Formats: sequence, C-alpha cells, structure tokens
Amino acid sequence: MEELARTVGSDLANTAFTNRAAFYALFAVVYDASFEIGSLLKKKKAVDLPANFRSRVLHVSDTLQMGKAPDKVIDALARRTTHKDSRKTVVDYLKSRLIHG
Repeated sequence: MEELARTVGSDLANTAFTNRAAFYALFAVVYDASFEIGSLLKKKKAVDLPANFRSRVLHVSDTLQMGKAPDKVIDALARRTTHKDSRKTVVDYLKSRLIHG
C-alpha cells in the first residue's frame, strides 16, 4: 500500500482502480513486482517499480475506462470478478502493461 501511495498517491481515487476487482489486481501486480508472489515470507528489500509506473497506471486506467482494453479483460472486470481465471486475466494484463510494458 505504501508503494501505491508513494507512486500514484491521491490520483488513484480518480482512476478505474476504484473498482474493487481492478484495485485488487493492481495490488497483486505491485506486490508481485516488489516481492514476487510465491516467494518465501521473509523480510527483504522491495524491488523498485518502473520509474514511469504512475504514468503507466493512469494510462491503463484511461484504457479501462474507455473500454479499449481487450474484451476478455473488460469482461473479467465487469462480470466474473470472483472467478479465478478472470482474476488471473486482469492481473496478467496489468502486469504486461505496468511492469513489462
């Protein structure tokens, strides 16, 4: 949460990530990028997010709000947010745009 507050700050309140499913996916992506999901739960220094992470978040938010993300991502956020495959679809999309993009 601190990393999101530091990089995106209060701008997060005006994004597509106010949607609970989208926010949880964003949080998972930030955690995975910082600490690696599945790693041992021992204290270690977080890996820094990309320097342009904030602008990427805002751009992806605009893409989601305008419905320009892939249909399967839009569908996953709109209907099947409790389905494991839907959550994975959103996380994978965000990871590709925010971390690897």
